[in-house]
Amino acid sequence: MEKLKLDEKVKSGRYTSDFMPEYMQEFRKVYEKECGQMIKYLPKSYNEDYFRIIRDNFSEKQVMTWMKNLSRQKLTDEDKQILNEIMHTEPREAQFNNRALEGALAGVLYDCTKHPIIYSVSFSDLKIMLSQINRKEKYIDIYSTALHRRITLEIKNNTVDKNRIDSLYNLYKNPLSETELKNIAEYYFSSADGDYDSLIEYLKTYGSSLNIVFSNKSVYPSDVKYEMVNRIMNNMPDKIRDNYKCYFNSEEIIVMYDALKRGIYENYNDKFIPELFIADMLSGMQKSLICKSVAEILAIRKHGAISIADTLILNADSDTKLKYLAMEKVLADIMYEITGDKKVYLLGLSALCDGIKLIQNTKKSATIPPISAKMEDNTEVELNLKIKRRFPITKFDITKRYNEYLEDIYSRRNDYSQNWDIDELVCALNPDENSPEIDSAIKKRINKIRLNFER
Repeated sequence: MEKLKLDEKVKSGRYTSDFMPEYMQEFRKVYEKECGQMIKYLPKSYNEDYFRIIRDNFSEKQVMTWMKNLSRQKLTDEDKQILNEIMHTEPREAQFNNRALEGALAGVLYDCTKHPIIYSVSFSDLKIMLSQINRKEKYIDIYSTALHRRITLEIKNNTVDKNRIDSLYNLYKNPLSETELKNIAEYYFSSADGDYDSLIEYLKTYGSSLNIVFSNKSVYPSDVKYEMVNRIMNNMPDKIRDNYKCYFNSEEIIVMYDALKRGIYENYNDKFIPELFIADMLSGMQKSLICKSVAEILAIRKHGAISIADTLILNADSDTKLKYLAMEKVLADIMYEITGDKKVYLLGLSALCDGIKLIQNTKKSATIPPISAKMEDNTEVELNLKIKRRFPITKFDITKRYNEYLEDIYSRRNDYSQNWDIDELVCALNPDENSPEIDSAIKKRINKIRLNFER
């Protein structure tokens, strides 16, 4: 009843949203007295949000019972039941704030310990760790409620940067867009029934702290990402966890993915390559990692980042391969328009990117340094090309051509669903019926990446 009256007063404008009734003011004094060391370094904005959420979501009786417990007063059976209800209630807004503070505290505690396990422990674990560091102890020593085991970590730096906690908390409170959440859900998780709605709603509570793991610009080490994935999965309600599997289920896969990402960004992330294509390649190729054993992953890694991309495209799904072929054809068209040599259609994506970069860097000379092309039988051919004409190579033009090829490919695949084969794909990629040499080169590229035409 007290809560309803308060809501009415706030809505009517008689009190501001910052107004605290007497019982809340009393509760706050007791809380700050009993938990002062634990909340000393927490962001002021978090503490204000914390008491406001308690005011808005718990009755006066619940709050007073909570205060009795903090004051170490004797509790009745009814009090214990009320406390149990409080412990198992996490309002939606509190979930957002707690996940943001989890990420902020983990970042600062990682700076103090340099141990990745910091990113997998619970919110309450992190607050206890912070208080131990504040006491200038040499080691963190706690029993983790999240991991159900004792954790002992050497404190390498016991200076807590409160400003960094504030800035990370306010950063991680920022929500991701619906598109970003959908991409994370579909790129990095598999769904048992193909539905991602409940996963997206859960991931939403993590705000932009999800970028620690899932942003292509993340610079966090693989062991940190792996532990953060563990925390995300451990915090996930059982009914959601049973339906989804994260592709980042081992540190080896994350290491491999980071190497793949470096390879793709180093070779494809030029001014002329659309960001959406890069994201699609990363998504499609990383999904094929889940099918490989640790031994296979380590074997591929020995060959370097570019070989990783070239190897994983062989195991990618058909849609990823079609996008790969479409971009190859766009870049080959541009190379052909510049050089007039149809042999450029034998080049793979990496070689085409290298060729265009060489053209852009060759300002005066009409000769391009030799480009090596690996054929279908793995033999290499060296192409010596000359620049016959020049024109601006823009991301806008490449994106336009790329989308047009994809539209033609998908349209033809739908129209010829019963007879979808390599010849139909060649027709989509090379509408010119009088270019058998280009048709032959495209077929070799299709066979090279082992495209499966079954749907």
